[in-house]
Amino acid sequence: MENVMENRIDRKSIEFLSADHAAILKKFDTAVSDLEKSLNKIGGVMENSVNYENQAMAVKQYEENTEYKAFLKYLTNGEISQSEKSRMLSRSNSEYRIPVQTIAQLDNQMKYLCPMRQLAKITQISGNALDLLLDKGGTDAGWMVCENVGENCAVQNLVHMQIPVHQMYSKPRTTQKILDDFGDGVADWIVSKITQKMSALENKAFLHGNGENEPKGILSYPIVEGKASWGEIECIAQIAGSPEIEREDLFKVVSSLKAEYLPNAKWLMSRSALIAIQNIKDSQGKFLWQQSLVAGAPSCLLGYPIYISDDMPELSKKDASAHVLFGDFQAVYQIVDRGDPSILRDPYSAKPFVEFYVTKRTGGDVVNFEAIKALKIEVSIN
Repeated sequence: MENVMENRIDRKSIEFLSADHAAILKKFDTAVSDLEKSLNKIGGVMENSVNYENQAMAVKQYEENTEYKAFLKYLTNGEISQSEKSRMLSRSNSEYRIPVQTIAQLDNQMKYLCPMRQLAKITQISGNALDLLLDKGGTDAGWMVCENVGENCAVQNLVHMQIPVHQMYSKPRTTQKILDDFGDGVADWIVSKITQKMSALENKAFLHGNGENEPKGILSYPIVEGKASWGEIECIAQIAGSPEIEREDLFKVVSSLKAEYLPNAKWLMSRSALIAIQNIKDSQGKFLWQQSLVAGAPSCLLGYPIYISDDMPELSKKDASAHVLFGDFQAVYQIVDRGDPSILRDPYSAKPFVEFYVTKRTGGDVVNFEAIKALKIEVSIN
């Protein structure tokens, strides 16, 4: 009798457990099914998103390619349809803008040919000038006394500065026969011609410009010995009977720059100054100048990169003085560009040549005088 009861109990327990297990499995299958549906929805959204991005990118590439083909057609023969013309018109609707890929090529070459574009800060604007509010003596800071808040606060020596953009132009010429022979290479030819001329104009203006119808250059400001005021560049002066650079003066220039500007500091000099510096050794007979071992990287002087500009004053017996600049040029000089260059094809003004009138708007000025120092070499000519 007891065995029969045990068998009934075991059978009931097994039936109960089986039913419970089936319910658990059913809930699990339902949860898995819901999860799969959710994942499919997410996957569909992601797929649609990816497809949308791919489609948007394809449309953008198509538009850029269409504009570029219209640009090549315009350069070669000047005959383009009204729809192609509308794609190329600039904001002023009076000149034709250069396509994106050609602009990128032009910017890269301008930066390569113009040392100041490698060194300075560059800002794109949509207006005619960049407005800045500068602090002559650095940002005002200090510990405040709660009882005298507002009473001990010094008035900041602020100055409002405006950097206007100026229009520059280049007019490369060629013949229709050469344009026909160029084919798709005509855009590369245009870029090469205008970058050679415009980069030379820009770099000279960024160093020597007087600010009238051109950027204001670094060397247009007074270079003074001793403590410099706002609008002046402090220098270490060296007077010698021959155009030679003294080792100690190079150390003085580096040590005179504030520590906050040293991490991004660089040298800017002429080729003749570099030649003179290459022969300078330290007390242990090691050269202060170190040649770069990486292609495209600048050589170094006292651990700081050297940039060469043919527009820097030459170091020679004929010149009464020359300068070597050292500083954080990103903090020192501000370059301003407005919009993209425009181009106008002119087959009439210079017959039988075809002339391309290219315009570009840019400006520049010094915005921080304490972030730069100079070595002034004065040669006493007998």
